[in-house]
Amino acid sequence: MKPLLPLTLTALVLTCGAPFSAKAGIVLDWNNQALNAIQSSSTNTPMASRNLATLQVAIYDAVNAIEGGHTSYHVSGTAPTGASMDAAAAAAANTILSALYPALGSSFTTLYNDQMTTIGSGQSVTDGINWGNDVATQILNWRSADGAANGLVFIGCNGYSIGAATEQNALVSLAPLNGAGNGMGKIRVIYGVA
Repeated sequence: MKPLLPLTLTALVLTCGAPFSAKAGIVLDWNNQALNAIQSSSTNTPMASRNLATLQVAIYDAVNAIEGGHTSYHVSGTAPTGASMDAAAAAAANTILSALYPALGSSFTTLYNDQMTTIGSGQSVTDGINWGNDVATQILNWRSADGAANGLVFIGCNGYSIGAATEQNALVSLAPLNGAGNGMGKIRVIYGVA
């Protein structure tokens, strides 16, 4: 299991300026959809970070395999020659968000269909869609075994559990790092410990 921090940092780097040629508007539209989904479903902060990172890794690996020049994060396959980066990015994002927030699927489908209308059709687009869906499925399968579904447990520096992860526990637990709180010291967050 890879720790969450690299995924979160990857999401930050991709959000702040990825060196790819996929239209920025496509990725930004999906970022906005993700943020809306997080807000409307009241996703807690650790899971919101994980879900954003999952989205960004899928887009990154889908586009990177087409454009090349960078190391993949997880999916190292080869995209079909000439596949549309825009179609791959949109398909990967749609697949990820539809899986993570199924109750909001209709809003994702609307955005996806609007983007596909703009992107067009043809073999390049079809190949991009298929590649983006494949990459997203691989990322979802990979992340399904990361233990996040089991919840989070915060472990104090003395090794004792200080409670299940809730938004309130996270804020209280992190207080010592900000110079206040109950003196528990540094806090580790562990996925998959029930």
